[in-house]
Amino acid sequence: MKKEVDLGAKAKKVRFLNIIKGVKNMKKRFLWASLFILSVVLVLGISAESLVQAQGVGLEDILIGFKKFPGNSEKTLVERAGGKIKYSYHLIPVIAASVPSFAIKGLRHNPNVTYIEKDGDIILDSELTDSWGVDRIDADLAWTHPVSGNKGAGIHIAIIDTGIDKDHPDLIANIAGGVNFVAGKGKFKTADPDAWDDDHGHGTHCAGIVAADDNGFGVVGVAPDASLYGVKILDNRGRGKASDFIAGLQWAVDGPDGVHGNEDDAEIISISLRMADTETESVTGACDAAYAAGLLLVKSAGNTSGGSVTSPGQQNSVLAVSATDELDNIAWFSAVGPDVELAAPGVNIYSTYKSGGYAFMDGTSMACPHVSGAAALVWATGYYVSGSGVRYQLTRTAELLGNSPPPNEQFGYGLVDAEAALDYPDQGILFFLDIDKSDFNINDNAVLTAVISDELGYAVTGLPSTSFVTNLYDVDDPDQTPIPRSVTFSETEIPGTYTGELSFSDLATGEYSEILYRAEVEVVDSRGFFGSDDATFWIVDPSGSLEITIENVKIPPDDCYTLGDTIIFQVRIMDSSGAAVPGADVHVELNSASGKYYLSDNTTNEEGVAEFRFKTKKPDGIGDYLIRVWASKPGYPSAYEELPICVQ
Repeated sequence: MKKEVDLGAKAKKVRFLNIIKGVKNMKKRFLWASLFILSVVLVLGISAESLVQAQGVGLEDILIGFKKFPGNSEKTLVERAGGKIKYSYHLIPVIAASVPSFAIKGLRHNPNVTYIEKDGDIILDSELTDSWGVDRIDADLAWTHPVSGNKGAGIHIAIIDTGIDKDHPDLIANIAGGVNFVAGKGKFKTADPDAWDDDHGHGTHCAGIVAADDNGFGVVGVAPDASLYGVKILDNRGRGKASDFIAGLQWAVDGPDGVHGNEDDAEIISISLRMADTETESVTGACDAAYAAGLLLVKSAGNTSGGSVTSPGQQNSVLAVSATDELDNIAWFSAVGPDVELAAPGVNIYSTYKSGGYAFMDGTSMACPHVSGAAALVWATGYYVSGSGVRYQLTRTAELLGNSPPPNEQFGYGLVDAEAALDYPDQGILFFLDIDKSDFNINDNAVLTAVISDELGYAVTGLPSTSFVTNLYDVDDPDQTPIPRSVTFSETEIPGTYTGELSFSDLATGEYSEILYRAEVEVVDSRGFFGSDDATFWIVDPSGSLEITIENVKIPPDDCYTLGDTIIFQVRIMDSSGAAVPGADVHVELNSASGKYYLSDNTTNEEGVAEFRFKTKKPDGIGDYLIRVWASKPGYPSAYEELPICVQ
């Protein structure tokens, strides 16, 4: 159980996945027209480069999700669309590639493609500049624990960051290898996998907190006999790409030999960075897959100064860590919120640095490796078979901080306590609940996924559906009255993972509404141990369908533009009652007389209007043009409209 949420508490999480549904009832002739240029690439073999030049558009770095793990057919699809493949993953069914802008729409409509999203930026949290943190979390006492004392020998921690100083005298004894995913300058330049030496300093600082050698000089880490992997995905500016982060996760899961299940696999992944924008489906899926493979993912909560936890620390598969100072206060820069699970020292931390040096640094980036090192000590006891058991023990033995009962929004379950965590664990279960989307139509069914393990990390299997109790709560209901739901959970092919469908069509009122609900599921295992978790989502009761009106702004509808003019028009979105629909996503294609087409996206304002402009040029030709418009908004069926115009 990640959190015990009070009925009056704020909802823990809303996952915004930005998935745009296809237009189900679109006539086939419209779809084939939309895919015309991609068809030219596939059928006639015209090079992507020549089409890019002809269209005046460039390449976009994207992540393409597929229904199955990529094979030759998926790779060929991307390449024939003019794409240059960067990674084809086996951790998740995704290909990272650079693809011509005009080909993305066609790929999105391919029945084997589940989603396409931007390859977002990964950055370090802003840095604030004898480590007292190791002493404060009682790591030194853990080394001499009367029953389970150890220094982390045999445990591998992957530091996904800016690399590690390969020759640092305080680290060299514990460095077991590494890999680099940062390419040199120039488009499509291949990364040198051996160039994982730290040219920034951040990764080396984190590595020293985890496992600096106990050698009588410099500093000592929390787990000074543990093994370190330097997984470099950030450059000397502390910047990288989501595709490289996923590649780093996959490498850690498989270990240096590239085969998961061998002794060189990482047990723990330490992540002191964040998504620059927002959580993406690819990053979420990769973290979930790594956790399902048995690893423990520890993430810095983020330096948001009292704001929320940064991605990917907001999901169940990742343990988020806030930062404390020497007086056990929450650090002023630390993120807080319901996603914080543990706290650790993060102010004025002295550790190793690049070029054989040492430095003081502040940040939740420093708090994260304290927990990663403590996790190594717990794992090295030999009691646990997966990261979920180690996580259970770390949260159950944390030192309580703050005035609110745990888990609270500043410290989660409390300050990590390495010594206490080495005791044999009490019996119990760890339970996480997830939901497949964040927005539902009132007539949809949601898929709930429950993942259950015991105190040692073994999957809890064979539970009947009667072990689960599900209730819905309107988040804005002051009384928090439960709305009982009948959900039949059944175990999947993954041991300890159960799914069930949640229906809420009976909540329809016949009037338009958008309500934030919280689904809470309680479970009891065969030994009688109890767990609960919740998931939050929106339910939209639509008042009808979307209606599109294309309004030609510049000229009367029966007149023509002159070649060289800028075509200006507005798209107005209303519901069936005639009310404006703000916040609708509008996608426009302008098909020119010469066969070239242009794409643009916008969102309707409070009046339900989005404006578009296209400059006509000589290569576009004289004759008939076609404006094609798609509109979508969660809770409504998608809509389509078109308007022919002429250019003379």
